[in-house]
Amino acid sequence: MSCCEGAPPPQFWENRGTNVLAKWGEGGLFENFASSAVDLSGEEMVRAVLAILPRAVYAVTGMNLITLSLAVVLLPLALLATVRADVAAVSVMNCTFKLFNHDSTATCFLLHDEKDPKRIFLATAAHVLEKATGNEAILVLRERKADGTYVRKDVPVKIREGEKALWTKHKEEDISVMLLKVKEGIKLPSLPTSVLAREGDLKDEEFTVCSKVWMFGYPARMEANGAGFPIARNGSIASYPLVPVEPHRTFMADCSTYAGDSGGPVFITRQKGESAGQPLLVGMVVAQYRNDEKLKMLHEERLIRHRLSLGKVVQAEFIRQTIAGVK
Repeated sequence: MSCCEGAPPPQFWENRGTNVLAKWGEGGLFENFASSAVDLSGEEMVRAVLAILPRAVYAVTGMNLITLSLAVVLLPLALLATVRADVAAVSVMNCTFKLFNHDSTATCFLLHDEKDPKRIFLATAAHVLEKATGNEAILVLRERKADGTYVRKDVPVKIREGEKALWTKHKEEDISVMLLKVKEGIKLPSLPTSVLAREGDLKDEEFTVCSKVWMFGYPARMEANGAGFPIARNGSIASYPLVPVEPHRTFMADCSTYAGDSGGPVFITRQKGESAGQPLLVGMVVAQYRNDEKLKMLHEERLIRHRLSLGKVVQAEFIRQTIAGVK
């Protein structure tokens, strides 16, 4: 009898090889390799594995090609989204500033009339200007130097003339807008009023509960650095619904807010249409939510305030309405 007499056909070894791999996958490669369930001799094991090797290599190569193809398609899209978000954020940041005087410190942002870009509006929460005493507040601008660094530039702005307030307050919401007038030569970076979200924009962008948002502000009156840049934070929409806007004038944002954040812009990056990649201001921070707990003891009473990590945001439509009332 020759050594090849009675040898199984190649298909037999391929089937056996498949069974070997299946056994290996049941409980770990090395555990099942020595298992008695795989009843092959050393020579048979080698033959079985070699029989299925081309098919295994082909399968792995095919998976690698699919993975590589997906990476080639998806990676540029992910990078583009990141770049767009950065551009939108920087444009909003450059127009967000600290506004303070002895009795009030908060956040504001600047907008301009698209028909008349020289008409620049300062937007902030109404209570910010109402609490500020005197006729002036300080607007903390920033000036970029030739070497790329920034220097802080405190500019006084008039908020009253005697007893007359120079800002326009919304009839019902905590929003105020003031036509900004400063000395000649002072640059005032501003966003066009078209960045203010309309109800149709919210629907187009599918902006709803759990949507991600960004905001700039000066929490606890802090600045990001000596140049006076605002601090960026992100959050998500915590309440529903947001539209129609008129009956849902405010919404909750899942983000801690503090004194100094009032008047800060809340925004997203547009994802659709010709304006994709541009900022869309969806509202303004005006307050924080908290739970007040009163403790009564024998000889004293205490009020403990618990922050709920929720901010109150007025919808952008009411900023637009306030601008329309500025004379």
